[in-house]
Amino acid sequence: MKIGVYGSAAGDIKDGAVLKAAEIGRWIAHHKGTVVTGACKGLPHEAAKAAKANKGKAKGFSPFSEEGHLSNQDPVDCFDEIIFTNAGKKNRNIMSVNDCDAAIFIAGRIGTLNEFTIAYDDFNEGQAIGILTGTGGFADEAKYLIEKLGKPTKAKIFFSDNPKELVEKIMGWKK
Repeated sequence: MKIGVYGSAAGDIKDGAVLKAAEIGRWIAHHKGTVVTGACKGLPHEAAKAAKANKGKAKGFSPFSEEGHLSNQDPVDCFDEIIFTNAGKKNRNIMSVNDCDAAIFIAGRIGTLNEFTIAYDDFNEGQAIGILTGTGGFADEAKYLIEKLGKPTKAKIFFSDNPKELVEKIMGWKK
């Protein structure tokens, strides 16, 4: 199963969020899944590194060409595969999310919100979305935003502040 891990790549990252992101990656690897990210720094990179360190797989979708990715000093160390889209961040987000069977959101700002809305709109009845609460940013406001916007999704949404529990809910989800 390919699980997108999306969240803060920069900015003010809440205490404990880095450790929780790594735990997400470890549990995805434990379940023989693949971590999919935007091939950026920050929380998604922590999940990808932890997955690789635990004999899992990681796939990245860079918004840049290979040359641009390297000159931006974005990570290459933990990925089994990087797709250099050269398509910009928002187009990269569409490609990345649509490559996933499920997605987990940790903290996050506007880019994470963009990835979430793609999953929320595009995922079908067999796909799941996980929100790791207690990590700050978008993840802690997601429930409020979903309720206020009032548009249904076909995806199953799980909320938890426990990385292991969240990954297990997603891995166990079968429509």
